[in-house]
Amino acid sequence: MPSVHDNHINSYEVDFENEILIMKTVYSYKEPAKRIDVIFSGYLVHLFSHEKRHSILSEIEEYPLSQFLDIEREYLEVAKKYFWPIMYETEDELLEYLQKNNYKSFLIGSSFGLSGWVLSKKIGSFPKLVDMFNKFFVQQFIFEQIETVPSIHDSLNEFELIYASLCKAVVIVISDGVFHSL
Repeated sequence: MPSVHDNHINSYEVDFENEILIMKTVYSYKEPAKRIDVIFSGYLVHLFSHEKRHSILSEIEEYPLSQFLDIEREYLEVAKKYFWPIMYETEDELLEYLQKNNYKSFLIGSSFGLSGWVLSKKIGSFPKLVDMFNKFFVQQFIFEQIETVPSIHDSLNEFELIYASLCKAVVIVISDGVFHSL
């Protein structure tokens, strides 16, 4: 995963149905600004605090589940009565569930604003969707008339496929090289 150190968080959204949290970030200290979307797939829960405009990331790092549970023990004990993050009786039972289902804990540090953690199965990142489609298609497919781009499935990795499906992207290319995502 590319570094997100000093990236500003533009937004984040959770898709509970598809078990995904997307954090949209930008590094704007150089031109052109570099946009990176961080995707937590197999999302279970998150806990963020200090959310505010212009939050700046310092890092996102994976922590061993046992250390994570040690750090968050008090909070999880209180949240347990609300069946959060899942219904469980003991910390060992929670740890067993998380390990058995391949969950990982990702701690999000900041130098300013939002910090917290995410429990998910995977993390990935890539440049903004428009940049991704430009990389894969605009240079390869310049059509005489408007047409849809052939199947993109084989060209994209897992996180790009997840993101494209969330955006319900249909890409078309026109003869002057300009493309649109509908």
